[in-house]
Amino acid sequence: MGVLQCVPSSKTTKRLRIGSASKRRFLSYQTLRDAGIPSQYFDLKLKDYKGSVAVREKVLRYLKKLPDFLTDGGPGLVLANSDEGSVGNGKGLLAAVIAKAAMVYDKAVLWTDTMDLTSRFKEGGEAVSEITAASLLVIDDITRPDPNSFMKTAVDYMLRRRVGVGTPTVVTAAMPVDDLGDVFGEETVGLLRNSFVEVGVPSAGGEGENRRRKNYEALGLEVPE
Repeated sequence: MGVLQCVPSSKTTKRLRIGSASKRRFLSYQTLRDAGIPSQYFDLKLKDYKGSVAVREKVLRYLKKLPDFLTDGGPGLVLANSDEGSVGNGKGLLAAVIAKAAMVYDKAVLWTDTMDLTSRFKEGGEAVSEITAASLLVIDDITRPDPNSFMKTAVDYMLRRRVGVGTPTVVTAAMPVDDLGDVFGEETVGLLRNSFVEVGVPSAGGEGENRRRKNYEALGLEVPE
């Protein structure tokens, strides 16, 4: 995967519009693929996220500020599980929406994961510079695989380097940020809390339970155990 800037193409293109202030750009499948974005997200938009309305609104607010963040620097975003369950709750889809929005603004985007990021860190030189140079970096599923001490060092270093230069990073995590301390340590978690916006993404089951609880409370009834 390499850092890639959006290049208009007349072949296999999709026209994306993110937010009312967005300008139109053609993004080819190859452009998305070369940036590392998984193919299952190529055609998906924010409206395709069917989970929490509150989560969708938080991501939309971030998208509206994204042009300024990409130009002038700004906070990163952590899409982390807010309850039990991690598969299919939409964190990757939301990260992809943000990544594609950055490409619509002609910004260099890199989608990576812990394994790829660690390999780049080990290689050093240009491989590390590419991560720093990306206008937007996505680190997908930061806890997979179960990171060893070298991986933890690589992730912490890369996050700090990007925070230092002011470029936003989107991180997805299959556990709440508070629980990441058990994996990466409190210093890394402190960085995420202080330099990133945290969005807790509920699992499908968790969101259903929330709706159930609210329905009972609206009727003044106790929620059955």
